[in-house]
Amino acid sequence: MNKRILALLMVATLFLTACGGTTPTTAPTQAPTAAPTQPPTEAPTVGAAQIVSGHVGGQSTLTELVKRDLPTTSSDVITLYSTEVETINYLWSQTTNIQAFGANCVSGLLQNDEYGNIMKDLATDITRTEDGLVWTFTIREGVMWLDKDGNEICETTAEDFVAAVTWYMKKANASQTANLVRDVILNGTEVWEGTLPFSEFGIKAIDKYVVEYTLQRPVPYFLSMVTYTIFYPACREYMEQFHVEGDDRFATSAETFANNGAYILQSFVPNTEHIYVANPHYYDAENVLVKKIQEIYNSNSTTLGPEMFLTGEVTAASIPVTILDEWMRDPEKSTKVRPSWGMLYNYFFILNFWPNAEVMDAKYEPENWGIAVNNLAFRKSLFHAINRLLLAEIYEPYDPAAILTTTVTPPLFAAIDGKDYTQLEPLNAIRNGQPYNMEEALKYKEQAIEELTAAGAHFPIIIFHPYQTTSTEDTQKAEVLKQTLEESLGTDYIKVELEGAPGTGFSTRFRIPGNYGILISNWGADYIDPETFTDMLRPEPGVSFNHMHAMTDCRDENGDHIYLNKIIAAQAELFDISKRYHLFAEAETYLIDQCLAIPFRYARSYTASNLIPFTGSWANAGSATLKYKGRIYAEGQFFNTEAFNEAYSIWSDERNFTIANYEEPFTVVANK
Repeated sequence: MNKRILALLMVATLFLTACGGTTPTTAPTQAPTAAPTQPPTEAPTVGAAQIVSGHVGGQSTLTELVKRDLPTTSSDVITLYSTEVETINYLWSQTTNIQAFGANCVSGLLQNDEYGNIMKDLATDITRTEDGLVWTFTIREGVMWLDKDGNEICETTAEDFVAAVTWYMKKANASQTANLVRDVILNGTEVWEGTLPFSEFGIKAIDKYVVEYTLQRPVPYFLSMVTYTIFYPACREYMEQFHVEGDDRFATSAETFANNGAYILQSFVPNTEHIYVANPHYYDAENVLVKKIQEIYNSNSTTLGPEMFLTGEVTAASIPVTILDEWMRDPEKSTKVRPSWGMLYNYFFILNFWPNAEVMDAKYEPENWGIAVNNLAFRKSLFHAINRLLLAEIYEPYDPAAILTTTVTPPLFAAIDGKDYTQLEPLNAIRNGQPYNMEEALKYKEQAIEELTAAGAHFPIIIFHPYQTTSTEDTQKAEVLKQTLEESLGTDYIKVELEGAPGTGFSTRFRIPGNYGILISNWGADYIDPETFTDMLRPEPGVSFNHMHAMTDCRDENGDHIYLNKIIAAQAELFDISKRYHLFAEAETYLIDQCLAIPFRYARSYTASNLIPFTGSWANAGSATLKYKGRIYAEGQFFNTEAFNEAYSIWSDERNFTIANYEEPFTVVANK
């Protein structure tokens, strides 16, 4: 074992701390090549932390080392939850708490490994036609559907994928995620609206173990979409038995839920408990290391969870911001808390290019703002004057620099040619830039004053910033933003006007109708492709969060939006994925350089648990982070923040190696 592994091994039980919750929702906060911000020191105790170091390109990975060397592992996981789901039908909901039932108990065609790479699950062979329109999946034979007691129902076949489709493509069932299928599969809209029969829909069982998907158009990221639970199968026998018109009980209880995945849903008692047990007949049972999961209802889980973790009553708990400082300062508790780990959600500032005078109060001078926001020098003065680090301390007081991001698409999201997407030129220069620069801010201020005066604007420019009063953090953020911008740029130049409002209906009142000057917004990926991080900023009416369709700046000689044209050019490249990603990188570089969006931070929360971080499935889209399969829990072994950062650095090295050597899991065949 190399020295780095040994060093980590020495850090363990005395020093290292807790890991993420059972269904993590936040992301690591360093870039893929970043060094740990607080390297661990050595301690004379051997435990879980030492095992986190894999050896890139050789020896064992982090997960392999844990499985080989960890002294004892826990077979049970016990967590709390405070809000009950309204159904367990994974085909209906876009809520992760509901999708988790399908993610853990049902196997789909594809899955992700711990680095986000797409791997086969039930699929054993995958082909794609040369024109990119027809995908054919051969599925594993002998995979049985089981009831809650582990009794066999029937074998999983291609017809089960069709059975799922027949449910969620019925408009009356109001599936919240059916659009993911409807918008890409041939005749999806027509079948949904009832203008074509289901027999014309582009998902068919070719034979017992072959299912075929015909697309409306080539979709380069289709395989990443297939990892979503909406693409999972549904037991046709249970569907026939329990999906009855007027009495649809399919997947509403453990008794009507069929399992063919890593776990069996043994019990679902609303407002009491959910119990999963490992499926002994699962084809990949050796990688199901947690044998039982018990989720216990407790309306005060946020308050009681941390103490119950300390007493051993639960194996994981979220550590809310209100008690984080107490845990960090306590010698014992601090060894059991660390950042959580999961999907990446990016937050960024948006400037409103459609100040709607019909809804915006006249005191905020929407017309004057409209002149100012269409001036690049004005936008750049704000871009360089926003003190992101100071604002980040509101959300992450212990390592604020770690949650800052300089791109709209987060690092770790996607990769091509052995590189992280954000490392592609020219976006890499943006990624490595230093946005906060008062010298630049003041330079652009002087330029903006001259240009805006000539354009008929008057000073100070009022920047209307609504914020949510129901969030303490959002309230603090608004106050700090106002104070720092006005102090940095001067109230002779700008004046930030704040208006607080409840969180309920906030977007409907402010963002959607163009009733703001500056806001913070966020986005999570729908699929693994840079296109997904253009969806919310595409300069078209009713689409763009910042209403770029109305802007007068950033247009070519024909009056067309330059950013939109760059997006369209990237979208048009359907088969050369390297070229496609580079084109999107050029578009995003333009977006940020023109200050059409101002990157800010990642989401981050803290957690305590016995989970060994960076084990199990992971990806920035789909259902990977909801799965228990592959996750490793260890009694008495904890990771603290320092050890988590070191483990993350090692995981990043391993990920870089895997993406450099990744091979797509399909072959290309002649057109049909």
